[in-house]
Amino acid sequence: MSFQLTRLLCNTRVGIRAPSAPLFAELSWLTAALPSVPPDTPLDIVYHVEQTDRGYRLIRGGAAEEGLSREEVFRALVVDLAFRAARKARFVLLHAAAVVKDGRVVLLPGPSGSGKTTLAAFLLKRGYCYLSEDLTPLSLDLTARPFPFPLRLREGALRLLAPLAPELTLWPTSFWAWGEQVWYALPGSWHHPLEAEAPVGLIVFPRLRSDGPTEARKLKPGLAALKLMTQTVNRDLLGDKGFGVAADLVHDVPCYDLLVGEAAEAAELIESLNTCERLSSRLALPRDASISRDGSGGRGHPTVRSFPQLGTSLSCQEGQLALDPRGAGTCGQTTLARTEA
Repeated sequence: MSFQLTRLLCNTRVGIRAPSAPLFAELSWLTAALPSVPPDTPLDIVYHVEQTDRGYRLIRGGAAEEGLSREEVFRALVVDLAFRAARKARFVLLHAAAVVKDGRVVLLPGPSGSGKTTLAAFLLKRGYCYLSEDLTPLSLDLTARPFPFPLRLREGALRLLAPLAPELTLWPTSFWAWGEQVWYALPGSWHHPLEAEAPVGLIVFPRLRSDGPTEARKLKPGLAALKLMTQTVNRDLLGDKGFGVAADLVHDVPCYDLLVGEAAEAAELIESLNTCERLSSRLALPRDASISRDGSGGRGHPTVRSFPQLGTSLSCQEGQLALDPRGAGTCGQTTLARTEA
């Protein structure tokens, strides 16, 4: 006896057949953000999951993977679906988390362990909507599409995100895969509409640091394009077209390297970067800049110019420009300073 669920993702109609009611319930929950396919609708791909003495077997398109754990079954489904969607619609598939606010997507590209999932969760707490935590399809017109599978949290991230517990719904049991324990969490009502694509407004490449403050440095377009290509999962499939998309994207969108000291502080800095970039586009501020948290309070008497329509103010002190976004509903101060070319 098998149990089948259906889902629609990136215009691909998917069926998943599970060998038991518990696994069916688990896979149903893990894919709960995706709409079901109407009954009697032809499916584009059907995945068969079978239980064996060595774990689970996943069969799709005549190929089979053996000896999988529960979590490995789900991850294999996600990766295969992502590649199928990318091939079908010619998406650029980025290894990136993505959130959206005020119609602007913030992309967080990076390898596993770079902190992108944790940062995405903290940004959700700051009013962003959820697109993806690990794989983000980017259309050739440079808009990001939702890929809303649950947040995948390691133990350290789970401890950090304890303040978000009321808003994050955890699956009651953890998963073991590839030698580590992970949990999955659904971000409640934060989902961006599945049918809505949104333009990318900011790209931040996070890197965890063991000590030191949270800092961000603006990247030149050439280096940003190379970094983005390293996180393009289907670059071999796309060839020169993939690099062209990356080059077009970083030409139009500001890109930053982010050294993450504390995740909550880094999320606040990303929020300030978003505000600062919107402001700089209106005021023609210098594009070659670095951003860091400024806790010194400064010296002297800064010149302050207010922008009520933006809910913020800009001050100039000792050769630096400082953006104070407190009127926009955030706290702290962000310093925008020139850097060497």
